[in-house]
Amino acid sequence: MSESYKNEMQILDLMFENRETECLRFIGHQIITVEDLVHKELTLAGLMIAISAAILPSLSSFPLFARWLFLLATLCVMTSALINGFLTFKISWLTTPPPDWKDGSLRLMRERALRIRDKKTAAHHWAIGFLITGIVLYFIPVLLVLLGVGKA
Repeated sequence: MSESYKNEMQILDLMFENRETECLRFIGHQIITVEDLVHKELTLAGLMIAISAAILPSLSSFPLFARWLFLLATLCVMTSALINGFLTFKISWLTTPPPDWKDGSLRLMRERALRIRDKKTAAHHWAIGFLITGIVLYFIPVLLVLLGVGKA
């Protein structure tokens, strides 16, 4: 268990003195916050993929370098959507007891809830990185076309 994880457990102990049910609810709200952000990201990714489909007929007029950037942008956006779809939205019930749960302690449930939250948050960070990269890569080809780069 890392030092920051231990510190967080201590903070939660102070915030929710022997009120583990409220603590689990609090962590559940944090998970919902991450999932709400992911919903917005998936909406943006969907819009970008729809725009990509609309641009496809005119893509052949783009310079070769711009087409490659456009392809990379689409791959980044799709990677972001896949990460979010398979990792962030993976259903993990907070009420499912951990394998080592023998004594009925809600503290172990809290630790499991924190692990779920942290995994979803880490996946979200990777996904947002790919999404932002994809957005930047989308705009470079558009700028190249607007500036007339690659035209004879």
